[in-house]
Amino acid sequence: ATGNILTGESMDIQLSLPEELINSAARIVEYSEIPEDKATYFLMNLSAFRNLNDRMSSDETAQSIRKAVTDVFFDIYKAVFLKAHRLKDNSRLIKMFLNFGYMDEKLLDNDQTLAVYKLAGIEKPYSFQNMYYAWDWFSAIYQMEKAPSINQFGQDYNDVFRELKKRGQVDEKDKAAYDNDAEGKLAFEIDNMFRTNHKLCQGQILAYFPILHRDMAPANPLRSVVTPGIIQEKLNRILEIDYSAFHREIYYMNQEKNIEKELVMIQVKPDIMFMPVYGSRAIMWQEITGRVRSSPGRFLIPVFTDENIDDMLVKLVGNFRWELCRTMMGSAWNDVTQSSLTADYTDYIQFYRKNRDLSEDAKEKIKSQCAKYHNKMRDIFTSDYELWINNESKGNPRLNKVARSIFFKHCPFSINVLTQLEKYPMFADLKAVRDIQRAKMVRELENRYKLYRKRNNGVLDPVLENNLKFYRDM
Repeated sequence: ATGNILTGESMDIQLSLPEELINSAARIVEYSEIPEDKATYFLMNLSAFRNLNDRMSSDETAQSIRKAVTDVFFDIYKAVFLKAHRLKDNSRLIKMFLNFGYMDEKLLDNDQTLAVYKLAGIEKPYSFQNMYYAWDWFSAIYQMEKAPSINQFGQDYNDVFRELKKRGQVDEKDKAAYDNDAEGKLAFEIDNMFRTNHKLCQGQILAYFPILHRDMAPANPLRSVVTPGIIQEKLNRILEIDYSAFHREIYYMNQEKNIEKELVMIQVKPDIMFMPVYGSRAIMWQEITGRVRSSPGRFLIPVFTDENIDDMLVKLVGNFRWELCRTMMGSAWNDVTQSSLTADYTDYIQFYRKNRDLSEDAKEKIKSQCAKYHNKMRDIFTSDYELWINNESKGNPRLNKVARSIFFKHCPFSINVLTQLEKYPMFADLKAVRDIQRAKMVRELENRYKLYRKRNNGVLDPVLENNLKFYRDM
């Protein structure tokens, strides 16, 4: 589709770069094999973007150029992935493009380009099973190991088929082909989840541009890269405080052991994809996958950021807690007669003005909080969740007593944290009540599980054993 002509100017500027990175954009576009007219249009607008005096400008010309590049970028991305997957191509330039959003050496300083080149040469650790760079994630979708994500309307791949069927565009005989269409699933993922969240993760909606460039990413990529190890460490830090953040209650059955139906708490950690973009926002995209309540949620994190990652993740977990509770509770998510995190917190916010347990000062703070977050209940909750994790867990009171009691009940601190907080009067009474409730729950479970132990020569099913341990460790 395009030639591989090196101008004298590019030769002079790029001598310090490896040969395979000279004229990177032209090489990647040629590799994609998109139609020649589309390739020419893309490279022409990319050249125009390079020549802008202010690449972040909101004027009409700059916006038009950025949009023209964006319109073709995701077609190139899809084509490059498919070809690389077919050829089992592990070249660094392709990995730089797919995993790190790199495409054009002329848009970065040489040291930035070489930093991304170095990152693309590092083999990823395989111990982080639920974390994916873009290549790994799209491979899992294409190989049908993972179901495609929901689109911006909350519809998954199967929902869209049902919608097409209603319109008469497909019928039931098309279902098998639809379900086994690997390229269709990949296209659905890239055209919906990826395209939407690439922009959201970057965080600069008006100045969005899909390719890594120095005006958007001024720092050395080696200093701003986000790795699975970093995320694992920081998520563990949250779980050391809020140990049940990724737990949910499901029905467990095991016919072989005569377990018909038992409610148990299980931990399901989310799948995390590193979005190939330099960005300022992480996205909690799904709390579960499809309609299976024991399936993992999906978090999207920019592969490069200079934001505080601890703060980013606390916000993600807060959003996740809210949405997971809503999903698990179904239509009763705000029914206060069925106590839950969302029901109790919604009731607290909706009726704070009449709450006699709140001081006038506390009511004014809640009013300001609601205004700040435009009365969006999830955002109001998450702002309090951040205080719960960052302040209250250290004995630094920032919540009022009503909010604190809700969090204490539904987002309990780990035993280690509680041991440190026992000395504070504001937690002593709450802990005493919870200790009584915990002991009662453990007794009930132990009595209930005696039958299962008896049936299995004194050995308890591991799932039930873990459930008992969960309540013992509360």
